[in-house]
Amino acid sequence: MQLKENMFLLIAVSSEVLATGILRKTEGFTVLAYSLPCGLLYMLCHYSFSKAVQGMNLAVAYALWCGFGIVASTLFSSFLYREKISLQSIALITIIGICCILLDLFN
Repeated sequence: MQLKENMFLLIAVSSEVLATGILRKTEGFTVLAYSLPCGLLYMLCHYSFSKAVQGMNLAVAYALWCGFGIVASTLFSSFLYREKISLQSIALITIIGICCILLDLFN
């Protein structure tokens, strides 16, 4: 995978995690102060992902996007919303993260 595609994938994951992180604060998209940035971040996410898949295998890109998104969203919600994470969840999310790294290395 080339650096350009990796950067677009990183932007896609980051913007999706931020958008998902503030989604709760939109209160069903009724609070404009959170709804507007949330919508813009989702648009940036999908634009960036569309650019990333131009030079990547779609299945690999989607697996990496989802996997890294799960790991990052879990950390984000844990710190921002003080949500509790069980040891089993930590173990399984760690496995997802390791699998994403291995998938990236071998493709």
